Amino acid sequence: MTYLDNKKIVNRIARTLNVSNKYGDENTYSYFLNSQDIDWVYVRDIEKNLTYLGKVEVFSETEEIKELVLSDVTVYTYPDSEELYRIEKIYLSYPREKVTIEKPNFNDYAKEQQPIKTTQRRKSKEQSDKA
Repeated sequence: MTYLDNKKIVNRIARTLNVSNKYGDENTYSYFLNSQDIDWVYVRDIEKNLTYLGKVEVFSETEEIKELVLSDVTVYTYPDSEELYRIEKIYLSYPREKVTIEKPNFNDYAKEQQPIKTTQRRKSKEQSDKA
């Protein structure tokens, strides 16, 4: 039974049969950032007029805040996307409703501008605590 729950087999069957859109008990934030195709992200800080492009290292969420650590970060102005600077790592913390995270479409960029993608998986803080 634990195997079925951990692999979300029942939810997969329900989605296949179009009787449910539920993917599991984890929140959408964790689901999105744990997706196989999520490695690099844009984080939009509209209030500060900044956009961060970086590789997701770790993330966590509480009732009040969402936290991210990004590496290989490029910081841009928002909304005109002028590059400001590059840094090795950054810690970001936002109230739950104040963060926008997007998956970049690197097909729009020349190969020399594309960051090197890795397949290393991350764990949310909640998953690390459970292990």
